Amino acid sequence: MFGGLKKSGSRLALVAAATVLSTGAYAADLGGDCCADLEERVAELEATTARKGTRKTSLEIWGQVNKVIVAWNDSINKNTALGVDNVAQSSRFGFRGNAKVNSDLKAGYSIVVEWATGGRSTNISQFRDKQAASATLNTVANPPNGFGANDAAITMREAVWYLDSKSLGKLSVGRTDNNGPTALIDVGGIALTVASKSMSYLAGGLLFRTNAAQVNPAAAGTGNFTRYSLSNSADAGNDLSPRVNGVFYETPVLAGFTFAASYGGSIKDDGICANPTCTALEGYGPIWGVLLKYAGEFNGLKIAASVGHEDESDSVQGGMPATNGTSIRPHTVNNGVALSMIHTSSGLFAQGQYNEFTRGHDLFSTAGGASVYNGTTIPTKDTARQLQIQAGIAKNWFGIGRTSLYGEWARNTNGFNTHGLTGNNGDALVSGVAGGNPYVGDNTTLKMWGLGVNQAIDAAAMDVFAGYRNFSMTSDNCTTAGGCKDIGIFVAGSRIKF
Repeated sequence: MFGGLKKSGSRLALVAAATVLSTGAYAADLGGDCCADLEERVAELEATTARKGTRKTSLEIWGQVNKVIVAWNDSINKNTALGVDNVAQSSRFGFRGNAKVNSDLKAGYSIVVEWATGGRSTNISQFRDKQAASATLNTVANPPNGFGANDAAITMREAVWYLDSKSLGKLSVGRTDNNGPTALIDVGGIALTVASKSMSYLAGGLLFRTNAAQVNPAAAGTGNFTRYSLSNSADAGNDLSPRVNGVFYETPVLAGFTFAASYGGSIKDDGICANPTCTALEGYGPIWGVLLKYAGEFNGLKIAASVGHEDESDSVQGGMPATNGTSIRPHTVNNGVALSMIHTSSGLFAQGQYNEFTRGHDLFSTAGGASVYNGTTIPTKDTARQLQIQAGIAKNWFGIGRTSLYGEWARNTNGFNTHGLTGNNGDALVSGVAGGNPYVGDNTTLKMWGLGVNQAIDAAAMDVFAGYRNFSMTSDNCTTAGGCKDIGIFVAGSRIKF
């Protein structure tokens, strides 16, 4: 009688039949075509049900939505952006799973996707408040596309397969986070707010201003904006690619220690952009990193620490005038340490990071080998240094989840000279200045202090948070222009996981 049913629907059919029989009803009571109706309903359910492609490997769908309100004040103007995506922990979704090969080995995969929606916290600036799509050049008249109506860009954050052995470690191949300096290790549960490891994730496009006349001749008539933004003057420890395509390995845990290494990009220099006609961003050579991590607990004090090194060679970035000579490829190096501690009974915690980022400048060289811009000699490399410290208390006082109260401080030196020579992150405002190099001797010191709160709601897998950061800038240019004004940023929002 049930021969017409598909195999995958037979269990449902049997359950339905058993239910009918248990009520004492007979087929005659339901009409002569009862089983045909049942077969049709089973087929409909099969056609509308999501299923795994294979029964061998598990499948988990997960994700999060993280939206915030960002209010800023540059000491002259202020504005508020509503409902933008919090890039400190962006909205995303993913698929992951694994299959057991034997008692020691399992194979698995992970895919993580996000939409680069128009309203993103990192893109906020004085020139993008109306959230309108615009041209790609980062100038006063033409702010970059990305804060407005462009909701179609899909980002593949991660796509890897892996083999994980209890005795030999984990080998992954694909696109995922590169090993190297880990920046802050968040034991206090505050990284979702404005207290992120990167100081440019929220309103990174904001430019510092002065009370003096216009400093930047390339932006004449647009107000007293300097060339310094949060994105091009900070984040010494977060400049290299956080995610790369490559091969990744991590050892098993031994006495609390784990060692990880990765190698991505090209195996060798691709030979592109070897003459002065190169004007666009071209490929990159190898990027590799190593990382040593530790986690342990002593008398109720949990400790997490890391030390890492990341190295990228032959990263070709053009866009500078071809008349200045032959293009050169920069060599970028990032070294960093991180240390975090939390006392389990009291909830007191402290966490911090120190990073040094050295960049070889992606400009052009004369026959003598000196880097130049508009005829002015430039150092072949610069090093930025960043120290960031956070401390507070995290306890479940209200029974709904951990409440984290914190304060933080950071100092970044020479950030502009390492970030400002790439032609990105706001530097198109001044990259075309005629006569002399606007970057030479432009040493900067950026300081930040902040405070905030994060409330976890465990029953809903949710966090509600608010935080404030104040930024101050000193530099050679600020001194001659009468001093740079402070920037204040307030953020409030929530993340919910699924």
